[in-house]
Amino acid sequence: MKKTIKILLICTKNGMSAAQIGKIYGCSRQPVTRVLKECGIELDTHLRKIPKSDHKKVIDLYNSGKTQQEIADKYNISRSYVSRIETKSLLKLRKYMLTNKIQL
Repeated sequence: MKKTIKILLICTKNGMSAAQIGKIYGCSRQPVTRVLKECGIELDTHLRKIPKSDHKKVIDLYNSGKTQQEIADKYNISRSYVSRIETKSLLKLRKYMLTNKIQL
């Protein structure tokens, strides 16, 4: 158990998220976060964000066939954040099409 905790500590110091560590151990982020908390380590629970300039890259990756999870892993953000970027992009596109009366 002590060896596992040491590995968890090294992973977090190297910038890995609890979800990424959980993938290695075949579990969700919650057990990883709990163990780290028991060791006195609080992970940054704020949503990691990427600059607006990278949103187009996210959309391009998704359109090229990458999954939301693959994109999330690449940018070290949550999958739900990737989904929100995609949703906002689609809403902008829809608004543009409606405004300019463009039909498919």
